[in-house]
Amino acid sequence: MRTNTLHTAKILLLSLFILGSLSPVARAQRTCGTMEYHEYMLKNNPDYKANRERIEQQTKKYLANKDKDVRRAQNATITIPVVVHIVWNTPAQNIPDARVHEQIQILNDDYNNRNADFLANTPAVFQPLVGNYNIEFCLAPWQDAQGVWHDPITRTQTNTQAFQANLNDVKSAATGGHDVVNPAEYLNFWVCPLQAGLLGYAQFPGGPPETDGVVMGSAYFGLSGGQFGLGRTTTHEVGHYLNLYHIWGDRPCGDDLVADTPIAEEANYNCPNFPHKANVCDPNNNNGEMFMNFMDYSNDNCMSMFTTGQKDRSLALFAPGGTRETLCYSGFMCSNSPGLPPGCQCSPPQNPRILQINGADVDLGWDQDNTTPKDYEVRYRRSVGGAWTTLPLTPNNNLTVTGLDPTSLYMFQVRSYCRNLNLYSEWRSLIAGTPLNAPCPPVALSIDTEGPDYLEVSWTGDPLHGGYELQWVID
Repeated sequence: MRTNTLHTAKILLLSLFILGSLSPVARAQRTCGTMEYHEYMLKNNPDYKANRERIEQQTKKYLANKDKDVRRAQNATITIPVVVHIVWNTPAQNIPDARVHEQIQILNDDYNNRNADFLANTPAVFQPLVGNYNIEFCLAPWQDAQGVWHDPITRTQTNTQAFQANLNDVKSAATGGHDVVNPAEYLNFWVCPLQAGLLGYAQFPGGPPETDGVVMGSAYFGLSGGQFGLGRTTTHEVGHYLNLYHIWGDRPCGDDLVADTPIAEEANYNCPNFPHKANVCDPNNNNGEMFMNFMDYSNDNCMSMFTTGQKDRSLALFAPGGTRETLCYSGFMCSNSPGLPPGCQCSPPQNPRILQINGADVDLGWDQDNTTPKDYEVRYRRSVGGAWTTLPLTPNNNLTVTGLDPTSLYMFQVRSYCRNLNLYSEWRSLIAGTPLNAPCPPVALSIDTEGPDYLEVSWTGDPLHGGYELQWVID
């Protein structure tokens, strides 16, 4: 949450858990390699660092204006297509399709507050904070560069006995894994043997497309039994993929950039009793830490919730201009999701403006974006007492309205139509024109330079009316 202390011991301990020779006690604790990978990328990839900073700025802007999010207000569902790459070295690692389907169901339950253990595992004081993402994950077929369609579950036998997090070898066929499938349209999972002690890791938004997705240890995907066998490690790693940090902020009493999660001293393991560590980081927090949050390190059978703040932080990714916005436009590829998903907005045209007035004709323009295939619809009416006239859709970023009455005032509006979503954006207004035959008067007239036989005069004019007449009287 909000406070930071200048300690880095937790990150160092995480590296030791993952890379060191683990004792039996350490093996019984959850380990996630995401933050180690994140820190590695920040140090070695300048583009990643810049992207992360940009994403945080976009997230802050979204959170400050989230009530204007049409998709959020309508509680519309976002459908995310999923591809699962099973990369195996031993037969036991070649997990059956049933485990994959189990994991997809677990994700859908956990992210939509449908998990059966929510009430049992969540203290009453935290239950009102629960966040329902309204995101549905689904297995979806994918098409390769040659136009051939493939099943959403791929299987690759590898000679690699254990993949390392920082190398990302599992994400390339050239290094014993499987190449990523279009990450702009699919959430990619790689399920494989991982280095000792590591359950999984994810790439935060903003990383290279060729490595985007979530990597899971073969033993922790789906219902496999045991301490971490209920699929919650995958729920946790997808949280990172959706821009969530660990609830303790990866430092003592750190900041996870979410306002409604109590400050936590450090990672919690096993199944603590409520209230746990009350008043440790915050003297006013009698309820203690939210150890049942999916972004902590508790056992699978003790995890049960995300918060509304965590949900809102993630949904910023799907807003217009968000890093994962394009996932919204690919939900129609899901075999169990007929039609097009209503979950994301169709972004409106930007900077609509009147370009020029030519008698009874008005040239309109706006900025075009390429996030999804779009047409544009223009309508206009007299500013007082007129009905709207709507013009046919155009794929261009400009249009001329003809046959207007030069003596009337007009209002013009334009909106986007996203073809693959079958959705319209909200209308954006262009300035309401003055009578088309009436030039706008200049303003801010001033004498800039006065000479013995001349004056330099300037004013601010309307660029839509290019001619001005200057008159003066000699006294």
